[in-house]
Amino acid sequence: MTIEKNEARHESGEKRLHTHYTGAMFSQLSQIDRVHSKKEMEREVYSLLSLIGEAMCADRVFLFDCIDAEKNIYSNTFEWCAEGVTPQIQNLTRLTSEDMPFWMEVFERGEPIFIPELEDARDVMPSEYDILKAQGIHCEIAVPVFYRSSLSGFFGVDNPSGEITETQVQLLNFVGGHLGSAWENLRMLTLLEQKQKSLGESLEAMKLEQKMLRVLCRDSISVYRIDLMSNSAQIVKAEDHANAAGKLLPYGDKVFPYAEEIRNYYEHFVVKETAPDFLQALQADNLMRELKDKRQISRRYRCTPNARGQVYFEVRVSRLIQTDTTFQVLMDFRSIDEIVHEEREHQRELEAALEETRRSYEVISTIGKIYYTIYRLDLRTGRYEEVSGDSEMHRLTDGSGQINMRMNEASRKNIAPEYLPYVEKFFDLSTLRDRLRTENSVMLEYPVRDGNWHLARFIAQTRDGNGEV
Repeated sequence: MTIEKNEARHESGEKRLHTHYTGAMFSQLSQIDRVHSKKEMEREVYSLLSLIGEAMCADRVFLFDCIDAEKNIYSNTFEWCAEGVTPQIQNLTRLTSEDMPFWMEVFERGEPIFIPELEDARDVMPSEYDILKAQGIHCEIAVPVFYRSSLSGFFGVDNPSGEITETQVQLLNFVGGHLGSAWENLRMLTLLEQKQKSLGESLEAMKLEQKMLRVLCRDSISVYRIDLMSNSAQIVKAEDHANAAGKLLPYGDKVFPYAEEIRNYYEHFVVKETAPDFLQALQADNLMRELKDKRQISRRYRCTPNARGQVYFEVRVSRLIQTDTTFQVLMDFRSIDEIVHEEREHQRELEAALEETRRSYEVISTIGKIYYTIYRLDLRTGRYEEVSGDSEMHRLTDGSGQINMRMNEASRKNIAPEYLPYVEKFFDLSTLRDRLRTENSVMLEYPVRDGNWHLARFIAQTRDGNGEV
């Protein structure tokens, strides 16, 4: 898959990430936030991959999407390749979790994959090793992409040039998280997954990180960076309409005590019965315990109305840096009024549908008192399903199956022989659609072997846009 790299591609990936490429990447992320169609999204995502590939002097940058959540099937939907590198997107259309068991376990924890030397990972991830080896990959970085707290794909870089730094891994992890939220925004959802790490200890890195967080947390009312060990917090973002803005929490770069201010916020604004465990859940000790093995936790609650009348909120806490001396997290608050309204509306629609279903079954039950048996037929497939029935004579075998076979068996068994041709013609499903084209029902009276007469009726239940049953 790889070719010999020229001198330009040997330039330090770290240096290039801190030049014009970084600004270009964040500009591209901002552009992705503004798209309004899938076509635009595809174009902008490819542009983002190309920027990352050039910045890291990589052979290939890829994005996998989950195309079947039930079967855990992933497909390579986006790909950028350096000049002379063979594309792999057509060969990676159906990878399952069984093909990548180690990666999937790590991704489900919200953590990145970093393979400095493929041969060193052979025993740890044998399945993944075979896949990567076949593509000529010797170095790999891959990060998870989440959608509504579920793994929706992953994003990565093949054979980046030069020494890979923690900053680069963190940046890719950030980009992967943002791609998940971008797809989420495109699908009219407002949930935003936050997985952010520090890009450095210097002032320049901190400013860059602030910019990244503001882009990533564009739907958040307020965002805070907190060191749980030192009980210190700092504002990253605070909208003027936030409840705590200008009332409790200080502005600017000033560091303030986290425990005291979160308690003040709870006492002044949180509706206690909606989140009785609010303070306990957000205590520093509890957060460090929960986030030791998780990347993010969240709590929903109701608040007194802010300046915009918003009352329902979600607080999310994402782990940034964890060492022996520091435990830094990102805490953001966002309004979820629209989500709560949508969920309640969906619940009302579900209850209405259930009530309609109940009434339908009441009607069927009533009709079932007139007819010996009632079946639901699918004329496209020829399948039947018993709805009700209390007559062994008219009950078809197994309660479901192919209607033609079962109906012919029942007819030959129960119908008076001299009427059998008429009955078989009536029950011929191949002509039923035409017979019901202008009628809502067709019926036939016939005698059975005991001499009694019975009536069979086909009733059109639903029609397509062309009026076909």
